[in-house]
Amino acid sequence: MTRPFSMTLTVRTAARQLNEAYLGQVPDTAQVLRGHGVTGWMMEDDVMVILGQDSWKDWLFNSLDPFGVIGPEPPVGHDLEPQARRHGLTFHGGILEHARVVYDLALQHRPRAIIGHSLGGAAAQIAGLVLEVPVISFGAPRPCWSRRRDPRESNVLNVMRVDDDVTKLPPWPMGFRPLGRPVTLVPFQRRFGRDHQMPHYVSILDEGHRGDRVPDRWPG
Repeated sequence: MTRPFSMTLTVRTAARQLNEAYLGQVPDTAQVLRGHGVTGWMMEDDVMVILGQDSWKDWLFNSLDPFGVIGPEPPVGHDLEPQARRHGLTFHGGILEHARVVYDLALQHRPRAIIGHSLGGAAAQIAGLVLEVPVISFGAPRPCWSRRRDPRESNVLNVMRVDDDVTKLPPWPMGFRPLGRPVTLVPFQRRFGRDHQMPHYVSILDEGHRGDRVPDRWPG
């Protein structure tokens, strides 16, 4: 599955679509996706929507092995890791484990684009990079443990509020970074503790912000 299956997304529409998915406002025609901690939907327009997890903080820290950041051994025959490491990239072990599930679901349903939030956004970054489909990620932790860049990262847009602490994990001294093109949004007024959830990404995109310019469409 490569570029012939890709599409162009509207960033604000992607944010609203994720927010509506959290609220349960998903069309009846959407196909539910579930597997090993992953919750999402395949929409009629072939966009895969991947949600985060309520227990992301404990999950993230408990799954981090500083002596083996590429995570546990994959199932026999699983081809995500060899493809992901084609250009020397390695990943946070727990996020990579989540990305395997997203990748397997994507192979089954052949999305033309993937959007995700929080842990779901980080997993979408890895799966979308390998599948070479557009990805828009909101409020995701940092999945990549490598300074090298993969040319396929040009498909990935990483939207982060500057006051969203999840996007700063794992901490930069550990060497982790986001995949793709980072876009940092700076609110005119910060609201402590109210910065990670999707409604606050929708509002900052709709109401305006300082910081990086958000492309109208992705890929731009």
